[in-house]
Amino acid sequence: MRITYDELRKIACEVRAEMIERGEIDPGKKRIRRKPRDPEKSELLYRMAIDRLEQYPPYRDDKGRIVLPWFR
Repeated sequence: MRITYDELRKIACEVRAEMIERGEIDPGKKRIRRKPRDPEKSELLYRMAIDRLEQYPPYRDDKGRIVLPWFR
């Protein structure tokens, strides 16, 4: 059975409306995170960010703008 994008979109809208009626989700929030991140993973992500910052520190160019080299 093939489902088109429009059918899938309609089903998703109906399911979301049902979840809002039951109070499972808040319609004011944009994103739904089903499962909280465990502390180990959170600490790992933090350490990776700090390591990246130490390896590629930001600097100012000739015009005074801040350059973030890890985005280049």
